[in-house]
Amino acid sequence: MRRWIGLATVIVSACVMLPGPSAVGAPTAGPRGAKPSGELSIAVEDYYFHPGAPTIGRGDTVTFDFVGDVTHTATDSSGLQLFDSDNVPPGSGPSLSFTYEAAGVYNFVCTPHTGMAGRVSVPIRAAPATGRRHATFTLVWASAAATGEHVYDVQIRPPGSTWSAWRSGVVTRRDTFEPSKAGRYRFRARMRDVGLGESSRWSPASSIEVR
Repeated sequence: MRRWIGLATVIVSACVMLPGPSAVGAPTAGPRGAKPSGELSIAVEDYYFHPGAPTIGRGDTVTFDFVGDVTHTATDSSGLQLFDSDNVPPGSGPSLSFTYEAAGVYNFVCTPHTGMAGRVSVPIRAAPATGRRHATFTLVWASAAATGEHVYDVQIRPPGSTWSAWRSGVVTRRDTFEPSKAGRYRFRARMRDVGLGESSRWSPASSIEVR
């Protein structure tokens, strides 16, 4: 069974509903307190996606625009079963939109043409960029709290060290950090489905410099 998170909608084109997961109906309002989403269009060409590897913000929406002359799909291949357009006929236009709420790297593919693939990267945010020891830094890894069987994992890489768990299996979208020593700290995050046992890839890292 396919499962969806975020604001995932199938768009009506020429007054006909294109094939898609039955779990999705009309667009829904965003979670209270979530930031307004940006929008990005990915063209589904023959036989590639353009852009194929965009970086977007947490809470941004990607719309797959089917403009090629061949039937294609836009299907999440992260293992999280986030979306699947099913087969979309040639020239159907904007047919599938999905909102990426959490930091991570999310692969997608055209299922009839497995060499036709791409990915969306969603970075974690660490702010301010610089500060003193024992100052308060804010880490934001999602635009909304996790729901259902989704959770967030966050890793830290302190100065002169390796990646290790900082927050594991949390549903909150942000937290604060107070460093005890100077140097560069890096953070990265991912979304995980505890039921499926799958997760996105780790997000691009964000860093802070502590004086």
